[in-house]
Order: sequence, then structure tokens, then C-alpha cells
Amino acid sequence: MKFSKWYHAVQQCEQVGQSYVIATVLGAAGSIPRDQGSKMVITTDADFDSLGGGHLEFSVMNKARELMLNGEAGNYIE
Repeated sequence: MKFSKWYHAVQQCEQVGQSYVIATVLGAAGSIPRDQGSKMVITTDADFDSLGGGHLEFSVMNKARELMLNGEAGNYIE
């Protein structure tokens, strides 16, 4: 799968039954590379769109993959 927008990735994951996590920027203190409401989709082996890169995005991707590998679902705030 190769998509530039998170919502295309969600649609494809749903169609093929692949697990995924949607990560969303809810708010920030100071300057951030993406606006509030920015989203990305993370699967066990790929990611689509971006929260802006850097340490936060890396941390979110690792947490998302950990949750999927453990079969956990829910809402989490980082």
C-alpha cells in the first residue's frame, strides 16, 4: 500500500482487514511542524501521512505498533 493521505490508508486497511492506528495531534505547547488535527495512520509495517516527523512521531509509531502487537484497542494520549 502506498498512500499520501491518511484517510486513503484507512479505507484500504478496512477493505483488507489490516490492523491500524490513527494518531492525531490534539494540541501543542509552542511551535509544531503540523497543525492541530493533523493525522497519520500506522500499521505494523508501514506509516502514512505525518505528524511532522522527529522524536514525537517516532515515539507515537513505536507505541502504536506495540499496541497492535498486543492486540490492544483504545484511546491514548502521549
